Amino acid sequence: MKQIIFTTLMLTFCIGPVFPQQWLNVGPYNGHGPIIEGLIQDTSNPQVLYAASNGEGIYKSLDKGDTWAQISQNAVTGQMSTLAISPGNPENIYTGGSGGKIYKSPDGGNMWIDISGNLPAGHIGDIEIMPGQGAVYVAMAGPLYNEGGVFMTNNEIDWIEISQDFANKKVNSFEISPADPQVFFAATQQYSTNGILYKSLDGGITWSEVLDKTISDLKFDPNNNQKIVAAAESERIYRSEDNGVSWDYYYGFPSITDFLDVTFNSNNSNEMLVASQGSNYAIPGIYKSVNGGESWFGSDNGMTSRYVFSVLFDMENGQNAFCGSRLGFHKSADGGENWETSILGMKRLFVYSILINDSNPDHWIADTDVGMQITENQGQDWAQANGYCTPKIYLPGTDTVYGIIGEGSYSDGIYISND
Repeated sequence: MKQIIFTTLMLTFCIGPVFPQQWLNVGPYNGHGPIIEGLIQDTSNPQVLYAASNGEGIYKSLDKGDTWAQISQNAVTGQMSTLAISPGNPENIYTGGSGGKIYKSPDGGNMWIDISGNLPAGHIGDIEIMPGQGAVYVAMAGPLYNEGGVFMTNNEIDWIEISQDFANKKVNSFEISPADPQVFFAATQQYSTNGILYKSLDGGITWSEVLDKTISDLKFDPNNNQKIVAAAESERIYRSEDNGVSWDYYYGFPSITDFLDVTFNSNNSNEMLVASQGSNYAIPGIYKSVNGGESWFGSDNGMTSRYVFSVLFDMENGQNAFCGSRLGFHKSADGGENWETSILGMKRLFVYSILINDSNPDHWIADTDVGMQITENQGQDWAQANGYCTPKIYLPGTDTVYGIIGEGSYSDGIYISND
């Protein structure tokens, strides 16, 4: 009888002798880092970086990304996609992501507390801290990505929805104007339709539409609090020079580009980087401008992935830049033009299922996000198999494996291996 053990979105799988609460991690590892969706730099100590990962928790670096340590252990679970640091106390770190979960560390990442309280289920896409007050705001998408809102708390226990304007909308991003803390921006989207960027002048009581586009991220120029740059999905990079009253856009991008994040160089805000979902179309994962956005060029030389979620200039030295991608963390020493991967201390692999050979229990095949991995000694050593076939069943008493390429409506048929 075949033996199949399924795992769901695990970054590593653990299997070994069955003892209560005793598990041995046997890999496999693929040499890449975890999916990094959120990055942030400590405002009080620029040597410190935090990275939010998809399923591996929160990582911290004390040397600007040269080395990393996983700091959340099992206290932070799920897909974490955003990070925030309290402007009044940089020891207070916040992270959020799937399941409507938001966590806080009061001591720079040593301890984590679930402060989700009465937040609804869904995905947290952005966290903002009100300067001087400490109120926490989160932008959310509902379970079906068409129900969400903006929620806030003053006590980190009880959350209230600040407006019903977003009750049936996914909220991608939320920003508080540095020029006036009563001015809010919320980037929304409804399923399968264009999104809308809203602005409030009264702390979220009333809202008006300012841009009829699906915005994934927006940032203020650190040296000009009237200038906003907004990254749009399947669109362009938009800009406003008057605190969101009027908008135009930058030229020079392929029309199919999905932009996910945008950042300014705080030492020279004429320099900007934008992260894109470039892998889908073999276009750059990062673009750079050195003249205030008047022209742009692809800037991802050395990147191992063109699917880039987050990008950040070093606030201390603008020649340094950092980004998070599908394959981990990357850093640049020349303003974001050339990159190297830096994942020492990180690990990652999605394992969807494992198949064990009945006739030879030492032989396992793991179905992973980078194809099949094979071990012949119960996980002591692993090797990449040919192809991206999903193993399904061993022919009893043999080494013959049947598998499929893809699943469901996207299957490419059935394949067979005799070795």
